[in-house]
Amino acid sequence: MKKLISFSVFALLMLLLVWGQSARAAETHTRYAPRPRIQVWVAPYWKWNPRLRQYVWVPGRYVVRPAPVVRIRRVR
Repeated sequence: MKKLISFSVFALLMLLLVWGQSARAAETHTRYAPRPRIQVWVAPYWKWNPRLRQYVWVPGRYVVRPAPVVRIRRVR
């Protein structure tokens, strides 16, 4: 009987944990005004975390725009 009760409590806690994580993904994010021509918006996404062995939610954010790259090909 004790095993059944402890398993039920464990299952309930795991259900609440998973339910709470999926509710966080529905959150809305406020985007502030970026600095023009310096920052770009990276949309929110799910990312695999191998240490936790599950997907984690990465919120959207502004990042500094990468520097332009020019490649010159030699013509023979």
